[in-house]
Amino acid sequence: MDALVKKRIKTAPPAVKIKKSVKLRLPRKLVLPALFAAILISVSFVCYRFVGDNSLSGCSSFVQAAVSKACPFKDKLFSGVKPPPQESPRLAPEISRIFVKSDKKTLIVYGKNLQKVEMFAKTQNIERFWGEAHKTGSDNGFDVWSFELFREPVLVQEIFVKAQPKDFRESFVFMSLPVTGFVPIYQMLWAETEKSVFNLEPNQPQKLFPGQTAILSYGEVAVSFKEAIDDSRCPIGVYCFWAGKVSAKLKLDFSSQLPIEIILSLDPNNQATSFYEAGKYKIKLISVGPEKQLNQPQPAKEDYYVFVSVSEI
Repeated sequence: MDALVKKRIKTAPPAVKIKKSVKLRLPRKLVLPALFAAILISVSFVCYRFVGDNSLSGCSSFVQAAVSKACPFKDKLFSGVKPPPQESPRLAPEISRIFVKSDKKTLIVYGKNLQKVEMFAKTQNIERFWGEAHKTGSDNGFDVWSFELFREPVLVQEIFVKAQPKDFRESFVFMSLPVTGFVPIYQMLWAETEKSVFNLEPNQPQKLFPGQTAILSYGEVAVSFKEAIDDSRCPIGVYCFWAGKVSAKLKLDFSSQLPIEIILSLDPNNQATSFYEAGKYKIKLISVGPEKQLNQPQPAKEDYYVFVSVSEI
């Protein structure tokens, strides 16, 4: 019996020693600060890992400040951080003035901090691009831009400048020529003599001397009297077998097509030569003066005048 008990004791499995697990718990007051610090360190690591310069410069200032306080390795982490770049001062664009040179060939623009200057014209609320001005120098701190005007007249109500700034943070700037309206602009840019451009009302006769121009109030047609030619009319008070004829050379300018020159005549044998149809308008030669007088020399070219009218067809 004793032997059996001894055998069982020998064959019994060894006793298992149970170790008590040690649990580390943070005080409740430190849980949230620790969690917040862990999140900040993770975000900072991502910034440090993936920003091109391998620093925390890509992180916000708030994150950098928080990590610098929470992270024990802040000196190593922030050793390569570059200070944020200082924003350069803005270059405000400016157009000082726009005017036409005395030769009536060049339009001048004074401005500052401009990258590109473009010219536009407006006719009946339609804007047309004229071209780009070129920088030609400087004057009293302003850049000088020049634009060569068209040799042939153009019927426009307004001429304005659109300028692109050098600083991409700024907006485009605009300025119009001080003179507006069909007649004033034509007179300023293309008139041959002073006070030689007039307003022309539809169906109303307009008297013109050589070099003078009448612009339809709509701004679509302008008629200029160039000269009288082929004056073979019979003098007043003289009986002639043939009444003769007289012709006038006119120049027509349009807002939507190239200018042309025409010759209209007062010929009793051919009434069709006294008018010309251009689009929806009819230009008519009404009379040519002065009349030829008996025993008087032929009128000088500058003494001739015409009466013309423009009407819608």
